Amino acid sequence: MKKIFVFPFSILLSFCNTTKVAIEKDEIINDESIVLLSNCPEEGKCSIALQKNKSILMRTDEIGNPYYNLIDNEAKSVIVFQYNKNVEENLQDANYQEEILFEIDNSKENNFKLVDAALEKSKILYGRYCYCRDKTGIFKINQGSLEVIQNKNFSTFKLEFETNSIPHIINTIEGRFK
Repeated sequence: MKKIFVFPFSILLSFCNTTKVAIEKDEIINDESIVLLSNCPEEGKCSIALQKNKSILMRTDEIGNPYYNLIDNEAKSVIVFQYNKNVEENLQDANYQEEILFEIDNSKENNFKLVDAALEKSKILYGRYCYCRDKTGIFKINQGSLEVIQNKNFSTFKLEFETNSIPHIINTIEGRFK
């Protein structure tokens, strides 16, 4: 009788001490081989994705609010960064999200640095989504700098930006992608 209880109990105990692996900031975050190198604020979670062969198409809805679509484009790719602030689950309308998107050329020999008004070339967009009255939506970024250094193995980028029209938590993003 004791043998019947010992075997299932020992199997059950073997699952109690499974190893948990934490993702370091230099590890690959998703399947598209992109790594976030900048730190994420402790009170939230950050994610980054590389949308290969895509481009940003800006549009405006019926009442004049801007929005975007990602469309197919063999010559471009889009980097999408998101920050989601941790909120209590039982609070309504407490969500807070920031999103930054920008385009890069797919050619491997294209190093560049864009500053202020030249940021238009990469279609840098900042989105703030929250219950914040008139301080939410999608905005074009035209203050700051974007530097992309590409080589044959990987590319790095650093985006520093500022927007005076709305407050924001994220102002620097650094990453590496293949």
